[in-house]
Amino acid sequence: MSTISTRPDVLTYVAAVRVHLSDLGPEVVEELTGGLEADLADLAAESDDPLPQRLGDPQGYAAELRTAAGLPGRVPTSRRAPIASRLRSHPQWPAVSGFFVTLRPAWWVARALTAWWLLTRVLGTFIGLLSLVVLVVAVVVSVELGRGRWERHGWLTPPVLVGNVLAALVLPIVCLTAVDGYRYVDAGASSYVPPAGLTSNGTPVSNVFAYDGNGLPLTDVQLFDQDGHPLSVDPGPGAGSTDDGLTQLVGRQSAYGQTLYNVFPLRRERQVVDAQTGQQSTQAPTAVPPPLVAVPPVATQVPTVSGGVTPTATATPSAASTATTSPPSSPSSTGTRAR
Repeated sequence: MSTISTRPDVLTYVAAVRVHLSDLGPEVVEELTGGLEADLADLAAESDDPLPQRLGDPQGYAAELRTAAGLPGRVPTSRRAPIASRLRSHPQWPAVSGFFVTLRPAWWVARALTAWWLLTRVLGTFIGLLSLVVLVVAVVVSVELGRGRWERHGWLTPPVLVGNVLAALVLPIVCLTAVDGYRYVDAGASSYVPPAGLTSNGTPVSNVFAYDGNGLPLTDVQLFDQDGHPLSVDPGPGAGSTDDGLTQLVGRQSAYGQTLYNVFPLRRERQVVDAQTGQQSTQAPTAVPPPLVAVPPVATQVPTVSGGVTPTATATPSAASTATTSPPSSPSSTGTRAR
C-alpha cells in the first residue's frame, strides 16, 4: 500500500481500467481488478516509464482482461450523451475519476450518517446504546450497498437511487448541524425561560419582608420598579403541604377588587381536608411571621463640625426611658449688683 501511495499514476491507471469495466457490475470488476493495484505497483517500481507506455492505454488493457476472463466486449450504449463521451475521452478523466473512486468509502459513511440523522428527526432522538446500534447498522448497510453485495436484487436499484439523491441533498444540513449544533435543536429544549415574578440569583422569591430604618418589620408595603410597574411574585412557589392540609400564599385585594401580589408580606391561607368526611375547607388568610424579629437599624447622616456628614445609628426610644432636662439655674440671690 505504501508503494501505491508513492506512485499515484498506478492508482489512476487502475481507476481508468475499472471505468472501462464498469458495465460488468461491481462484483465482476472487483474479481478482475482485485489485485491489479499491487501487481502494477511492483511493475512500476521496476522502471520510471509511464504505465500507458508499457501496458497500453487503460481501455485496451481492460479489453485484454475481458478476453482473458472469457467475457464479451463492452457493449456500446446507444445515444450516449456526447458530453459524457467527451469527458471520458479527455486525458485527465482517468485522474479525476480515480480521485472520486477513492472517495467512495467516505461517501458510504456519510450516507449512513445522513440516514441516521433523518431517523433521529423522524422517530425521535435515540438514547444511549440504541443510538449507537442504529448508527452501526446504517454504516454496515450503506457499505454493503456500495460494495455491490446486493447488486443481484434488481428491486433495490430505485430505492437506492432515491436514497442517494436524498442523502446528497440533506448532507449539507447535517454538516451545518454538526458545526453549529445548538442552532438546530428544538427551541423548547434549548432556550432558557426565566422564572416568573421576582427572583434572587435565579431562584424564585415567594414572599418579601420589609423593615423600616429602625429595623422593625413593616406590613402592607407596596413595591414598584423604576417605571411604576408592580414588583410582584409568582403565587405558585408559595404553596407547601402540611400535616393537615395545603398552604398557599394569597395576594391582597385592592380597593378596585384586583388581586395584588406586590403588597408585602403576603398572607397565607390553609386548605384543610377533613379526615372523616373528606371535605375540603379554606381557612381565612393569616399573617406570615417575618423571618427576623428585627434587623440592625440603618445609620443616618448628621452634619459634623467641619461641615461633613457623619453616620450615626438611629436609636428607638424605649417605653421605660424618658428624656429629662435640667432647669436653667436662676441667678444667685447674693451677688454684687451692676454698677
